Amino acid sequence: MGKKFMAMRAMDTVWYPALKQICTWFNYSLTKTAFKTVMKTAIPVVGFVLGGTITYFSFGPCCNNLKKHLKNTIFSNPNYVEPVDDEINIDDDLIIEVPSEDIAHVEECSDAK
Repeated sequence: MGKKFMAMRAMDTVWYPALKQICTWFNYSLTKTAFKTVMKTAIPVVGFVLGGTITYFSFGPCCNNLKKHLKNTIFSNPNYVEPVDDEINIDDDLIIEVPSEDIAHVEECSDAK
């Protein structure tokens, strides 16, 4: 990008007249060569700032979610204690009513063996 900019005519850019006016306020004469050199180094810096800002704001929420989910795992916390479930959850749909006669019959069959 810097080589392309160096090939352009500095007077055709929008920035040159504005920057030249600002430099006259500080008693500094801006030449075309100095302007091209400044712009050649400024373009990558502006790209770095813009790209970093976009990356920060787009990946920030995802990183916070990942950090929240990985906060208390066996790999990230040396004092990790696995939670113990004392309750046994049984769905009512899986319970089958069996008459007591059938249970007695099963007990008799198991005793016969």
